Amino acid sequence: MPRMGTHPSGPSTLNALTGPPLSALLEAHPELMGAAASLGEPGTLPFLFKVLSIGGALSIQSHPDKALAERLHASQPEHYRDDNHKPEMLVALTACEALCGFAPPHEAGRALAATPELRRVCGERESAAYLKALEAGDAAACAAGLERLTPGDVGVLAALLLNHLRLAPGDALALEANVPHAYLSGQALEAMAASDNVIRAGLTPKFRDARTLCASLRYEQRVPARTPPEELAKGAGVSLRRYRPPFPEFEVFLASAAPGATVRLDAAAGPTLLLVLEGAAAAGRATEVARGQVFFLGAGHAVELQALGDDTLVVAAVAVNGMGFGTH
Repeated sequence: MPRMGTHPSGPSTLNALTGPPLSALLEAHPELMGAAASLGEPGTLPFLFKVLSIGGALSIQSHPDKALAERLHASQPEHYRDDNHKPEMLVALTACEALCGFAPPHEAGRALAATPELRRVCGERESAAYLKALEAGDAAACAAGLERLTPGDVGVLAALLLNHLRLAPGDALALEANVPHAYLSGQALEAMAASDNVIRAGLTPKFRDARTLCASLRYEQRVPARTPPEELAKGAGVSLRRYRPPFPEFEVFLASAAPGATVRLDAAAGPTLLLVLEGAAAAGRATEVARGQVFFLGAGHAVELQALGDDTLVVAAVAVNGMGFGTH
C-alpha cells in the first residue's frame, strides 16, 4: 500500500487514483485543517502514514534532524529531496523484529568476543581493550540470517552492534533523528513527519551515504524505550487506544469494534487520516468502508463506525499530536 499524505513525491488523491489531490481540497477549504492550519504550507499535512509488510530486512538507515536535512537538501537535492526532518513511529500489527540504536556495552562486547570478522573491522587492538569473555546471544543468529539474505553486505555487521528488538502486536517504537535502525520482519503501521529523507548505509541496493550516516549518528548505547498506548475507551466490544510519541507532527490511534458494535471517534481539532485494517463498517447512513480503504476527516468532524458482518472492525488513524479525537 502506498503511503498516505500530501507530500509531493506521492500525494494522496480523492476517490480514485485519477482524482484531485487531497492537498487541493485542503487548499480550497483551509477550515478542514483546524488548529493545524498554521503548522505548514497551505494544503499540506505535517505527517505521512503507511503500512509496512516486511518480508526481508529493510535498509540500515537513520533520518536527519532538521538542521542536517536542510544542509543535505541544499548540497545533494537528488538524494535528499526535501529539507524536513523525519521522526517516525512504528506500531506493530503482528510480531515484528527490528534493529534499533546501539546495544549496551556488554552486548557489544559479547558480539566482539564471538565474531573475528567484527574485530578485524573495528581493529584488533581496540577490540581487545573492549572485550570480555561473554557468550554469543541473539545477535549472532540475527547476523547469520541477514548474511543469508544479503551475502557480503557490510550492513550484516550492524546486527552485532545494534539492539535486536522483538515487538509484540500493539507495541510501538518511536525513532528520533540520527538513530540507526532497520526493520527485519512483520507487519506494522508507520507514521512519520512529512519527509522523504533517509540516510542509508547497508542492506540495500539504493544510494548509500555511509559517511554522512556515521558522522550524524547518536552514539548512545541503550535499549530504546517503547511508547505505551493510552486506553481512551474500552468495553462493550469497543476499544480505542492512542500512541503519543515525543514529536509534534503526529499521533496514532487504533480503534476496534466487535461485530455489531459501534466505536465513536469524537471530533478532532485538526485533520485525520483513517485506514480500515480489518472488517467493514457503516459510517453514517449512506457510507460503508471496508478493509484497505482510506478516508479523511476534517477538523471538527466526528464519525461513528458500526462493525458490519462477522469480522471485528480494526481502524488505524493518524492525527496531529494533541489534536486527535476528542480535542475539538
